[in-house]
Amino acid sequence: MIVAGSLRANGRGLPLQFGDYSAVVTTVGAGLARLTHAAVDLVHPFDLTRVPAAYEGKVLAPWPNRVRDGRWSWEGREHLLPISERTTGNALHGLACWQDWQVGARSAESVILHTTLPAQPGYPFRLELEAHYRLDPTGLTVTLVAMNDGVAPAPVGLGLHPYLTVGGARIDELTLEFAASAMLAVDERGLPAGEGAPDPDFTQPRLIGATTIDNPFRMPGPWAARLRSDRGGVELRSDSAWAHLYTGELIGRRGLAVEPTTCPPDAFNSGEDLLVLGPGAEARLSCRIAALA
Repeated sequence: MIVAGSLRANGRGLPLQFGDYSAVVTTVGAGLARLTHAAVDLVHPFDLTRVPAAYEGKVLAPWPNRVRDGRWSWEGREHLLPISERTTGNALHGLACWQDWQVGARSAESVILHTTLPAQPGYPFRLELEAHYRLDPTGLTVTLVAMNDGVAPAPVGLGLHPYLTVGGARIDELTLEFAASAMLAVDERGLPAGEGAPDPDFTQPRLIGATTIDNPFRMPGPWAARLRSDRGGVELRSDSAWAHLYTGELIGRRGLAVEPTTCPPDAFNSGEDLLVLGPGAEARLSCRIAALA
Protein backbone atom coordinates (compact mmCIF):
# COMPACT_ATOMS: atom_id res chain seq x y z
CA MET A 1 0.00 0.00 0.00
CA ILE A 2 1.26 3.49 -0.86
CA VAL A 3 0.69 6.03 1.90
CA ALA A 4 -0.02 9.56 0.70
CA GLY A 5 3.01 11.77 1.28
CA SER A 6 5.40 8.83 1.66
CA LEU A 7 6.97 9.46 -1.76
CA ARG A 8 9.01 12.57 -2.48
CA ALA A 9 10.11 14.05 -5.77
CA ASN A 10 13.72 13.76 -4.61
CA GLY A 11 13.59 10.39 -2.88
CA ARG A 12 15.05 10.24 0.61
CA GLY A 13 16.71 13.21 2.28
CA LEU A 14 19.91 12.17 4.07
CA PRO A 15 21.11 14.63 6.74
CA LEU A 16 24.82 15.07 7.47
CA GLN A 17 26.40 16.98 10.36
CA PHE A 18 29.92 17.94 11.44
CA GLY A 19 30.55 20.84 13.80
CA ASP A 20 28.92 23.99 12.42
CA TYR A 21 28.36 22.37 9.02
CA SER A 22 25.16 20.56 8.09
CA ALA A 23 23.95 19.18 4.77
CA VAL A 24 21.09 17.26 3.20
CA VAL A 25 21.74 14.90 0.29
CA THR A 26 18.92 13.40 -1.78
CA THR A 27 18.80 9.93 -3.26
CA VAL A 28 17.25 11.10 -6.55
CA GLY A 29 20.13 12.44 -8.60
CA ALA A 30 22.50 12.06 -5.62
CA GLY A 31 21.74 15.75 -5.19
CA LEU A 32 22.88 18.34 -2.67
CA ALA A 33 19.65 19.87 -1.34
CA ARG A 34 21.15 21.98 1.45
CA LEU A 35 24.49 23.03 2.93
CA THR A 36 24.79 25.42 5.85
CA HIS A 37 27.52 26.71 8.13
CA ALA A 38 26.46 28.20 11.47
CA ALA A 39 22.88 28.12 10.10
CA VAL A 40 23.81 30.27 7.05
CA ASP A 41 22.98 28.75 3.65
CA LEU A 42 26.02 28.12 1.43
CA VAL A 43 24.02 26.56 -1.43
CA HIS A 44 20.54 27.45 -2.62
CA PRO A 45 18.26 25.00 -0.76
CA PHE A 46 15.24 23.38 -2.32
CA ASP A 47 12.05 21.74 -1.10
CA LEU A 48 12.34 17.94 -1.23
CA THR A 49 8.71 17.66 -2.35
CA ARG A 50 9.26 19.50 -5.64
CA VAL A 51 11.21 18.65 -8.78
CA PRO A 52 14.31 20.89 -8.94
CA ALA A 53 13.81 22.02 -12.53
CA ALA A 54 17.04 24.06 -12.50
CA TYR A 55 19.05 20.88 -11.71
CA GLU A 56 19.89 22.22 -8.27
CA GLY A 57 22.65 20.14 -6.69
CA LYS A 58 22.42 17.30 -9.22
CA VAL A 59 25.12 14.89 -10.38
CA LEU A 60 25.64 15.19 -14.15
CA ALA A 61 26.63 11.98 -15.96
CA PRO A 62 27.48 10.56 -18.45
CA TRP A 63 27.69 14.06 -19.88
CA PRO A 64 27.34 17.56 -18.42
CA ASN A 65 25.71 20.45 -20.23
CA ARG A 66 24.32 20.05 -23.77
CA VAL A 67 24.56 17.66 -26.70
CA ARG A 68 23.45 19.34 -29.91
CA ASP A 69 20.05 17.98 -31.05
CA GLY A 70 20.74 14.95 -28.83
CA ARG A 71 22.72 13.49 -31.75
CA TRP A 72 26.26 12.19 -31.69
CA SER A 73 28.31 9.45 -33.31
CA TRP A 74 30.80 6.97 -31.93
CA GLU A 75 32.94 4.56 -33.91
CA GLY A 76 30.84 5.06 -37.01
CA ARG A 77 27.44 4.66 -35.35
CA GLU A 78 25.00 7.52 -34.83
CA HIS A 79 23.16 7.78 -31.51
CA LEU A 80 20.11 9.80 -30.47
CA LEU A 81 19.70 10.87 -26.83
CA PRO A 82 16.43 11.95 -25.20
CA ILE A 83 15.74 15.65 -25.78
CA SER A 84 15.52 16.99 -22.23
CA GLU A 85 15.66 20.73 -22.99
CA ARG A 86 12.68 21.49 -25.18
CA THR A 87 13.46 25.19 -25.60
CA THR A 88 16.75 24.40 -27.36
CA GLY A 89 16.15 20.89 -28.70
CA ASN A 90 19.25 19.61 -26.90
CA ALA A 91 19.99 16.71 -24.57
CA LEU A 92 20.89 18.31 -21.24
CA HIS A 93 22.90 17.15 -18.22
CA GLY A 94 23.04 13.41 -18.68
CA LEU A 95 20.92 10.48 -17.58
CA ALA A 96 21.71 10.03 -13.88
CA CYS A 97 20.15 13.14 -12.36
CA TRP A 98 16.63 11.66 -12.20
CA GLN A 99 17.59 8.16 -11.05
CA ASP A 100 16.92 7.13 -7.46
CA TRP A 101 20.38 6.18 -6.21
CA GLN A 102 21.04 3.54 -3.57
CA VAL A 103 22.53 4.41 -0.18
CA GLY A 104 25.82 2.70 0.66
CA ALA A 105 28.17 3.40 3.55
CA ARG A 106 26.82 6.13 5.80
CA SER A 107 27.87 7.93 8.99
CA ALA A 108 26.83 11.12 10.76
CA GLU A 109 29.14 13.19 8.56
CA SER A 110 29.36 11.20 5.30
CA VAL A 111 27.42 9.12 2.81
CA ILE A 112 28.14 7.20 -0.38
CA LEU A 113 25.39 6.77 -2.98
CA HIS A 114 25.65 4.49 -5.98
CA THR A 115 23.67 3.65 -9.09
CA THR A 116 23.99 1.64 -12.28
CA LEU A 117 23.47 3.36 -15.59
CA PRO A 118 22.52 0.50 -17.94
CA ALA A 119 23.37 0.47 -21.61
CA GLN A 120 20.43 1.99 -23.48
CA PRO A 121 19.41 3.56 -26.79
CA GLY A 122 21.40 6.76 -27.25
CA TYR A 123 24.10 5.69 -24.78
CA PRO A 124 24.92 1.98 -25.23
CA PHE A 125 27.46 1.77 -22.40
CA ARG A 126 27.07 0.41 -18.87
CA LEU A 127 28.46 2.60 -16.07
CA GLU A 128 28.66 2.21 -12.31
CA LEU A 129 28.42 5.60 -10.59
CA GLU A 130 29.24 6.62 -7.02
CA ALA A 131 28.77 9.97 -5.29
CA HIS A 132 30.74 10.51 -2.07
CA TYR A 133 29.71 13.32 0.31
CA ARG A 134 31.84 14.08 3.38
CA LEU A 135 31.74 16.91 5.93
CA ASP A 136 34.85 17.78 7.94
CA PRO A 137 36.39 20.95 9.43
CA THR A 138 37.31 22.17 5.91
CA GLY A 139 33.74 21.99 4.57
CA LEU A 140 31.91 19.58 2.25
CA THR A 141 33.90 17.42 -0.16
CA VAL A 142 31.99 15.86 -3.06
CA THR A 143 33.60 13.17 -5.22
CA LEU A 144 31.92 11.61 -8.24
CA VAL A 145 33.28 8.31 -9.58
CA ALA A 146 32.31 6.68 -12.88
CA MET A 147 33.46 3.15 -13.75
CA ASN A 148 33.02 1.47 -17.12
CA ASP A 149 31.30 -1.83 -16.34
CA GLY A 150 31.04 -2.83 -19.99
CA VAL A 151 33.25 -4.62 -22.49
CA ALA A 152 34.00 -1.71 -24.86
CA PRO A 153 35.53 1.77 -24.37
CA ALA A 154 32.95 4.27 -23.11
CA PRO A 155 32.95 8.06 -23.68
CA VAL A 156 32.17 9.90 -20.45
CA GLY A 157 31.78 13.44 -19.14
CA LEU A 158 31.02 14.34 -15.52
CA GLY A 159 29.71 17.38 -13.69
CA LEU A 160 28.22 18.71 -10.46
CA HIS A 161 25.55 21.44 -10.29
CA PRO A 162 25.51 23.32 -6.95
CA TYR A 163 24.12 26.87 -6.71
CA LEU A 164 26.26 28.89 -4.31
CA THR A 165 24.73 31.54 -2.08
CA VAL A 166 25.47 33.48 1.08
CA GLY A 167 22.44 33.24 3.31
CA GLY A 168 19.99 33.22 0.40
CA ALA A 169 20.79 36.73 -0.81
CA ARG A 170 20.20 37.60 -4.45
CA ILE A 171 23.48 37.21 -6.27
CA ASP A 172 23.20 40.83 -7.49
CA GLU A 173 24.28 41.81 -3.95
CA LEU A 174 27.33 39.51 -3.86
CA THR A 175 30.91 39.92 -5.04
CA LEU A 176 32.45 37.18 -7.17
CA GLU A 177 36.10 36.20 -7.47
CA PHE A 178 36.80 33.70 -10.25
CA ALA A 179 39.88 33.36 -12.45
CA ALA A 180 39.56 31.37 -15.70
CA SER A 181 41.91 30.81 -18.63
CA ALA A 182 39.23 31.40 -21.27
CA MET A 183 35.48 31.63 -21.78
CA LEU A 184 33.40 29.93 -24.45
CA ALA A 185 30.80 32.13 -26.08
CA VAL A 186 27.53 30.29 -26.64
CA ASP A 187 24.75 30.70 -29.18
CA GLU A 188 21.03 31.03 -28.45
CA ARG A 189 20.88 27.25 -27.88
CA GLY A 190 23.66 27.26 -25.28
CA LEU A 191 26.14 25.60 -27.66
CA PRO A 192 29.79 26.64 -28.14
CA ALA A 193 30.30 29.56 -30.53
CA GLY A 194 33.96 30.50 -30.12
CA GLU A 195 36.55 30.99 -27.38
CA GLY A 196 37.96 34.22 -25.95
CA ALA A 197 38.96 36.07 -22.82
CA PRO A 198 36.50 35.98 -19.91
CA ASP A 199 34.08 38.89 -20.21
CA PRO A 200 33.30 40.23 -17.72
CA ASP A 201 36.50 39.39 -15.89
CA PHE A 202 36.11 38.42 -12.22
CA THR A 203 39.80 37.68 -11.59
CA GLN A 204 39.63 40.47 -9.03
CA PRO A 205 36.54 40.47 -6.77
CA ARG A 206 33.72 42.57 -8.18
CA LEU A 207 30.01 43.00 -7.60
CA ILE A 208 27.88 40.72 -9.76
CA GLY A 209 25.10 43.30 -10.00
CA ALA A 210 22.87 42.76 -13.04
CA THR A 211 25.49 40.70 -14.92
CA THR A 212 24.03 37.68 -16.71
CA ILE A 213 26.26 34.63 -17.22
CA ASP A 214 25.51 31.20 -18.69
CA ASN A 215 28.90 30.17 -20.06
CA PRO A 216 31.55 27.47 -19.82
CA PHE A 217 35.09 28.42 -18.80
CA ARG A 218 38.38 26.69 -19.48
CA MET A 219 40.20 26.42 -16.15
CA PRO A 220 43.95 26.79 -15.52
CA GLY A 221 44.41 23.88 -13.08
CA PRO A 222 43.23 23.91 -9.47
CA TRP A 223 40.78 26.79 -9.18
CA ALA A 224 38.33 28.48 -6.84
CA ALA A 225 35.14 30.53 -7.08
CA ARG A 226 34.36 32.81 -4.13
CA LEU A 227 31.17 34.69 -3.29
CA ARG A 228 31.12 37.26 -0.51
CA SER A 229 28.69 39.57 1.24
CA ASP A 230 28.64 41.43 4.53
CA ARG A 231 27.33 38.17 6.09
CA GLY A 232 30.42 36.19 5.11
CA GLY A 233 31.21 34.11 2.07
CA VAL A 234 31.40 30.74 0.36
CA GLU A 235 34.11 29.11 -1.72
CA LEU A 236 34.06 26.20 -4.18
CA ARG A 237 37.41 24.62 -5.07
CA SER A 238 38.07 22.02 -7.76
CA ASP A 239 40.75 20.83 -10.16
CA SER A 240 38.29 20.16 -13.00
CA ALA A 241 39.34 21.14 -16.52
CA TRP A 242 36.15 23.16 -17.02
CA ALA A 243 33.60 25.13 -15.03
CA HIS A 244 30.20 26.44 -16.06
CA LEU A 245 28.78 29.57 -14.41
CA TYR A 246 25.08 30.44 -14.54
CA THR A 247 23.46 33.37 -12.78
CA GLY A 248 20.39 31.39 -11.83
CA GLU A 249 17.57 33.21 -13.56
CA LEU A 250 15.41 30.07 -13.22
CA ILE A 251 15.65 30.35 -9.42
CA GLY A 252 15.22 34.12 -9.24
CA ARG A 253 19.01 34.75 -9.06
CA ARG A 254 19.03 33.30 -5.53
CA GLY A 255 22.18 31.33 -6.29
CA LEU A 256 25.12 31.24 -8.68
CA ALA A 257 25.56 27.87 -10.35
CA VAL A 258 29.26 26.99 -10.20
CA GLU A 259 29.50 23.68 -12.03
CA PRO A 260 32.81 21.78 -12.10
CA THR A 261 32.84 19.70 -15.28
CA THR A 262 35.34 17.47 -17.03
CA CYS A 263 34.47 18.76 -20.52
CA PRO A 264 32.72 21.64 -22.30
CA PRO A 265 29.22 21.52 -23.84
CA ASP A 266 28.73 19.20 -26.83
CA ALA A 267 31.91 17.24 -26.09
CA PHE A 268 30.22 14.10 -27.43
CA ASN A 269 30.46 15.76 -30.85
CA SER A 270 33.62 17.87 -30.56
CA GLY A 271 35.60 15.30 -28.58
CA GLU A 272 37.20 18.12 -26.57
CA ASP A 273 38.36 16.81 -23.18
CA LEU A 274 35.98 13.87 -23.54
CA LEU A 275 37.06 11.01 -21.28
CA VAL A 276 37.23 7.54 -22.83
CA LEU A 277 37.18 4.78 -20.23
CA GLY A 278 38.33 1.29 -21.09
CA PRO A 279 36.56 -1.67 -19.49
CA GLY A 280 37.03 -1.45 -15.72
CA ALA A 281 38.58 2.04 -15.87
CA GLU A 282 37.42 4.89 -13.63
CA ALA A 283 37.10 8.67 -13.86
CA ARG A 284 36.71 11.05 -10.92
CA LEU A 285 35.53 14.60 -10.35
CA SER A 286 35.81 16.35 -6.99
CA CYS A 287 35.05 19.70 -5.41
CA ARG A 288 34.99 21.21 -1.93
CA ILE A 289 32.52 23.83 -0.71
CA ALA A 290 33.40 25.80 2.42
CA ALA A 291 32.38 28.90 4.34
CA LEU A 292 34.59 31.98 4.22
CA ALA A 293 34.96 34.27 7.20
